[in-house]
Amino acid sequence: MLILAALFAAIYAPDVGHGFIKDDFIWIAKSRVESLSDMVSLFRAPTGFFRPVVSLSFAANSTVCGLAPRCYGVTNLALTAACAVAIVRLAAALGLGRGAATAAGALWAFNIHGIDMATLWISGRTSLLLTLLATIAATAFVRERYRLAAIVTIAA
Repeated sequence: MLILAALFAAIYAPDVGHGFIKDDFIWIAKSRVESLSDMVSLFRAPTGFFRPVVSLSFAANSTVCGLAPRCYGVTNLALTAACAVAIVRLAAALGLGRGAATAAGALWAFNIHGIDMATLWISGRTSLLLTLLATIAATAFVRERYRLAAIVTIAA
């Protein structure tokens, strides 16, 4: 698992956070929180999309990082890694052995069709948070933790 994590970091870490592109600007500008009313507005689709968890994550990034794109990129990289771990946990909850569960997470993390875009494009956070939350919800459901599954599904 450590070798896979090192390989993953070697592939993606050099390219994260090289700047804002396309709709990154809108997400970040519309997700700034300076007051309670700003926080409430994140639940009113300020970007035109109802994705409050994504907006909250950008608000947190803005508070911690300002407008440093590298910090936003590192957050996406961490979310990608969290998705892979969540997939490993889901596979294990479904009864796969440790090796097979790890392979499932690795197959997702090293899939060249879309994972790179979600990780390297800051607005790709939408896909990452959806994947992470949906996988956590599925794991909770498989483990018969239905309330948690419902709550996380709503967040997704």
